Amino acid sequence: FLVQARAYALLGDAYMEKGQIQEAVNYYEKAVNYKPNEFFTPMYLTKLAVAHETNKNYVKSKNCFDRCRRKNGLQAYRQSKRFGVRDELCGSE
Repeated sequence: FLVQARAYALLGDAYMEKGQIQEAVNYYEKAVNYKPNEFFTPMYLTKLAVAHETNKNYVKSKNCFDRCRRKNGLQAYRQSKRFGVRDELCGSE
């Protein structure tokens, strides 16, 4: 059952590579919402937040990080730093 969410995330990754950010956002949202779980959903939320940031939609980006951080704390922050997200978007721990 996790394969479908992963497929959505991989499609999002492909669209990010192509510079089609809105399409990437659409697929990352599908990945986030498909049978959410504590193992993979934080990664998909982080990817969604990065896509929103790339699209200059900083409010949505921050909301994704906040949602992720509420559930996953420091792990979410570390993951955001791996993606190079600015501190003012994800806060500091």
